Amino acid sequence: MCLPDIDPKVSSLQLTVEERQAVLEDDRVAAIDIIKDELQRIFVMAAPLLVAHELELVPDAMLMVMMSNSNPEHSTEVIAAMGLSDLLAMFVFESILGGVDSALGTLSAQAFGGKRFRELWLTLQAGAIIFAASLPVLFGIFFNGGAILRFMGQDPKLTETASTIFILTAMSFPLLMIQALQRTALQAMNITTPLAISAVVPYFVSLPAAYALGHYTPWGPSGMYASNVINNFVRMLILVPVVMRNPVYRESWPGWKPHEAMQLVTKLMRLGFSGMLMVTFQTFSFTVVSFMAGYLPNPAIALTSNSIFNQILGFAMSPIFVFCGLGAVRTGNALGAGQTRRAALASQAIVGLCVTVGLIWFVVVTTGAESFTRTFTSDSVAVSETTKLLLHAGIITPVMGAALGVQAIFSACGEQWFGAKLNFVSVLIIAAPLSWLFASEFNGGITGLWLGAGVGFLGVAGSTGVWLRHMSWDKMALNARTNTHLSVDEAHSAEAA
Repeated sequence: MCLPDIDPKVSSLQLTVEERQAVLEDDRVAAIDIIKDELQRIFVMAAPLLVAHELELVPDAMLMVMMSNSNPEHSTEVIAAMGLSDLLAMFVFESILGGVDSALGTLSAQAFGGKRFRELWLTLQAGAIIFAASLPVLFGIFFNGGAILRFMGQDPKLTETASTIFILTAMSFPLLMIQALQRTALQAMNITTPLAISAVVPYFVSLPAAYALGHYTPWGPSGMYASNVINNFVRMLILVPVVMRNPVYRESWPGWKPHEAMQLVTKLMRLGFSGMLMVTFQTFSFTVVSFMAGYLPNPAIALTSNSIFNQILGFAMSPIFVFCGLGAVRTGNALGAGQTRRAALASQAIVGLCVTVGLIWFVVVTTGAESFTRTFTSDSVAVSETTKLLLHAGIITPVMGAALGVQAIFSACGEQWFGAKLNFVSVLIIAAPLSWLFASEFNGGITGLWLGAGVGFLGVAGSTGVWLRHMSWDKMALNARTNTHLSVDEAHSAEAA
């Protein structure tokens, strides 16, 4: 990726004396030193987030094991209901949460970088308003989830169990929304260690609760699932004092200002909707492959191979997602502070880091492809097909790393709408037809499907490289400064005067 020419004088015109001095100091430092500094900061922040991210994946897996051991016959229905609930939550709740979270991350990182702390809190209050407004709709869907399944002709016994699971899932929504606000505030301030602590401690409460509710109440396996709500509640409680005792919070919290926060809702919703589309179109690449796999000559084997590949890919994506999120925060901080050279170098470093992680995982997976596969299945045909998939399509991991890395730049710059359009064209217009062409016409099978998806990710990375060569980091910094100098803040200053 080529680093564009940057004139620090242009972006420093609207900066304070302190910020202008920081820009000039950055201009005197060698590029490699800035990259080293940014990578060091990212690595320090990444370790706790990786712990937190992995632990977030644990509850469902542990609950499935506990349910299977406690009541195998009834647990099958509960696990199936959990699958339906997770699927609905992914398409409905996580789309809203992911979109708003992306917008909050953009504006909060820019606000903190520009030392606009008042607006940081007003932005989070605007996010709280949007979340609160979405809850009645979400509750309406999930509280009537059983009726929806019955209307769709699902098994009556399954729908009865699913009704309880849907309601318990919905009970966690407000808790997860509050956690998103807490996490955004802390990450914008480059604080991540409490997030790891908040991911570990709740298990000391929720696991005994799961056992007690499952074995000593009439709820059985459904009671075990209720421990998820307890886990999320404890996690939220742990983060409350962390945020409220932070010096930035104590010195700059403006109090609850719903009227002023409402003025930020439109901007947040616009960015949030774009972010939701960007993430949704990105995940469509996995959905499309899974859907097409069901139409291949041997769908059972194809779907099995695809599931195993997705599981293995998930381990590679975990650190990449964390690095992307932190890269977006650091780039956003730099843009908010007007440090365009640092922002450009930070974004370049994060893309390189994501590609490197992808390459390392590619080498690891291809070296032990058959061994990895046999940990999931002993079926000889499935082992053969999955091993072939890992060997031939494993190269997709560094390509995905590049695509996700450049999308972190979109988030940092507030360019989610451009990212959404690019993902739509690359995934649905280019990758989907190519996947089917490679799989059916060229007899590539499931490997062909994934190679087609890889072309889509390559298109995203390549197109963004062209965009970066023609974009102006000074303009992005000016946009970030504009985002952090809104009328609500100036109106407040005028009133104070």
